[in-house]
Amino acid sequence: LTDCVLRGVFLQKSIIDMYADVLDTLSDNDTSYKVQDHLPRIVVVGDQSAGKTSVLEMIVRARIFPRGHGEMMTRSPVQVTLGEGNRHTAQLAGDNKVYDLSNESELRDLRLEVERRMKKALKPGETVSSDVISMTVKGPGLHRMVLVDLPGIISTETRGMMPKTKEALTEMCSMFMRNPNAIILCVQDGLLTLREVTLRISCSLMIRKGGEPYLC
Repeated sequence: LTDCVLRGVFLQKSIIDMYADVLDTLSDNDTSYKVQDHLPRIVVVGDQSAGKTSVLEMIVRARIFPRGHGEMMTRSPVQVTLGEGNRHTAQLAGDNKVYDLSNESELRDLRLEVERRMKKALKPGETVSSDVISMTVKGPGLHRMVLVDLPGIISTETRGMMPKTKEALTEMCSMFMRNPNAIILCVQDGLLTLREVTLRISCSLMIRKGGEPYLC
């Protein structure tokens, strides 16, 4: 059984790598072709403080996202393009600096820079922004794919949030979920009952496809 599982994992990795190689070839022949737009992507959605960021950091194998206690920290989408590399590093789009993810000081600097970019992206009267913060993370054994960390969905607007924040969050999540390459991962608080989870998902993640609502 173990051999079968290992062969399945190896085959899956090979397919992803072969697909990525085809995309790289297309990119080499057309400079306007963006490989990251066509790679498989995991779009993580869920309630605020439900643990979405922790799930992504397990995949990335580093604490690259800003953290907070009970407050909204993710205020704009963060898109992370993963790839194989000899060293565990990260690089933000438009920045030449390469962060060493094995160095705690550089990890902290990366989180602060991501947080700074989120705040800068906010326009007057906004609680969240749809401007995407992009980075590339490389390291041994990292599969070629894209991860998208989205702000948490809310059921009500709390003190300090601007009007229509709830609608802005729902529309933002729906837009990323519609991507045909998206694998939608819904993360919910483990303390919620099954009924509460079902109700929150049905209220928050119902999007339309061909005019009819469907649930992811």
